[in-house]
Amino acid sequence: MWINKTGNINNSLAILGTISNPVYLVKEDQEYIMVEGGLTRDAKTLLAQLKEYVSDLSLVRHWFITHSHYDHCGAIESLYPYLKHVKLYASEHAVKNFRNEKYVKRIRQLNALISDKGIKKFPADLQQIPFIILKDKEQIETESGIWEVICTPGHSPCSVSIHYKEKDILFVSDALGEIINTKKWFPLAFDHVRQFIDSVNRLGDLCAETVALGHNGILTSAEALSAPACCLLGCKDLIDFVAVRKDYLSEEELVDHVCKKYKVMDHSFIPDKVYRKSIELLISHLKTESFV
Repeated sequence: MWINKTGNINNSLAILGTISNPVYLVKEDQEYIMVEGGLTRDAKTLLAQLKEYVSDLSLVRHWFITHSHYDHCGAIESLYPYLKHVKLYASEHAVKNFRNEKYVKRIRQLNALISDKGIKKFPADLQQIPFIILKDKEQIETESGIWEVICTPGHSPCSVSIHYKEKDILFVSDALGEIINTKKWFPLAFDHVRQFIDSVNRLGDLCAETVALGHNGILTSAEALSAPACCLLGCKDLIDFVAVRKDYLSEEELVDHVCKKYKVMDHSFIPDKVYRKSIELLISHLKTESFV
């Protein structure tokens, strides 16, 4: 099943934010866990949703940030002051980015580009917020159970996926790419194609029956189990698509063709120039890594 609406999924899992940019909330006993960092423009909505689902925000104890792209960490500065007992987690590479003044400025700039309301002052400074660094294969023990860390580079060098083992929920963020339908995926290999494919294979080995995506919701049962294989088919489809066009189209025309084919879902959270630049990088990686 493909669940692509916000709200309660079951007694212990909810999708907050928007379906295009979800933040996941897990409830177990007397603690809550969040996964993904959302957009700045969604911060007020996220706070209202948290107050609706959580009677006492001090019960939000853990918050996993999958990577440092602006659309996955934009709400941290706005929400962190309300979560008095939360521990924030991210990869070492992501934390280095969060400590970089220029990088944080860019996160804010990109979030501002897609917002109709400018934010002049943030309640917290991402550069100063403490993080616990996640390591590959590490198991984070919480009151709710064990959360296993899987480093999944390819989309970005700082990407991690999180496997909540007790409930077999695999939070993959963008490591599987972008779902268009349950059989069609667009590989978001914006940093390294081979690493992206290796990460997909690694996630596939887990055979998780619930897969929470970085965009556009959650897959369960057969759709979850088949997602990694369908993503790999999406990689092959893109490689074939680019290979037959690269020699007679200009770089700009090739980007146009890829955008036309794959820009299907809601991309209102991506400035057009940023999206095109990402496609340029993806095509460049396909060429330099000899896929096409």
